[in-house]
Amino acid sequence: MAATADAGRDAPRIFVLGSFVAACSAKVERLPRPGESLSAQAFTLEAGGKGFNLAVGAKRLGAAVDGVLAIGDDFFSHLAAPALEQAGLPLRMLRVHKGATGSGIGFTDATGENCLAVYSGANRLLDAADIRLAKDAITSARVVLAQFEIGDEPIVEAFRLARQAGALTLLNPSPYRDVAAEILAQTSVLVLNRVEALQMGASLGLARAGNGAAIGLDVLQAFGDQYSAQRLRVRPHRAQKDVHDRLRHDGGLRLRLFRPHRHRLVGTDLHCDDAVAHPA
Repeated sequence: MAATADAGRDAPRIFVLGSFVAACSAKVERLPRPGESLSAQAFTLEAGGKGFNLAVGAKRLGAAVDGVLAIGDDFFSHLAAPALEQAGLPLRMLRVHKGATGSGIGFTDATGENCLAVYSGANRLLDAADIRLAKDAITSARVVLAQFEIGDEPIVEAFRLARQAGALTLLNPSPYRDVAAEILAQTSVLVLNRVEALQMGASLGLARAGNGAAIGLDVLQAFGDQYSAQRLRVRPHRAQKDVHDRLRHDGGLRLRLFRPHRHRLVGTDLHCDDAVAHPA
């Protein structure tokens, strides 16, 4: 027992900025075309959301996890507490707001390809005040994680507190929206899949090249001399090879693309997606 307790004390402390959604998913032979109805082979309704899933994954990897997850006061909110208890996550993570709990709808085909849509609901009601209530947990964490099923305000506040305390900050900008300069400036680790990387390149006004998916993250031009970058190209025929590039600023950011479905531990026992930017 003593060894187990010691291991728990030594576990990396991770703080997760929610989201929580009621996740509806259907397994289908192929993804539907516009206007088409398909028969599903299976259907599930379960606790989900990028923030909740990150928290569960980090807990399973042995981290000590805290965070904030916003839920509404509707029927779907009743999924949250049992899900946290089952995962071994603290109920203090929950923040209850008036309105609808976030929800998502997804399709997965026979090859494992998927598409989905998420309604953020109460997740968008998280604000800086919610974050300040968790200041002690944030400033004692080694890593603070965020994603874009919540608004910018809580991310800005949490990342500010985390960086002041010397913690790493990890951002997955999904569902994708333009990343505010004040968030990127406080981001230690940027996690993108290939679609999100293309969207980020497009939002920065970068051209695509030929049949490839050229990603030129010219953050030097986009964010006004704070950042600089080399050029990164990702083409379909290279999908089975590791390719990488670097983004650099005062903290030194590195962008790496890994082949699909391959995971990599990054520094603090975090599994990452297709593209990862992390301190050099």
